[in-house]
Amino acid sequence: MIATSSTMRQSSAALAWLRLALQQIPAGEVVSYGELARRAGLPGRARQAARLLAQGALNDLPWWRVLRADGRIALPATSSLAEEQKRRLLAEGWREPQRRQR
Repeated sequence: MIATSSTMRQSSAALAWLRLALQQIPAGEVVSYGELARRAGLPGRARQAARLLAQGALNDLPWWRVLRADGRIALPATSSLAEEQKRRLLAEGWREPQRRQR
């Protein structure tokens, strides 16, 4: 897709709203990507929220408080960022969801 001034404005506005929503997540609370998008006034745009977080656009904010809808860390388990996210979440009192027995 070619970025037009309209799409850049929309993307810029979405980033601003997501930044605000992310800032407002208190320590010890986690939200899903979908919930973050909803709080930012962007319902149904969880993937956009995830993309912006993955690109580092919101890394100066508490990015580690955003998880998959099932409460798990979305990053690959072997990545250093996943370890960082887990460390920060545990420091805030988060409890990792138990895996279901098969």
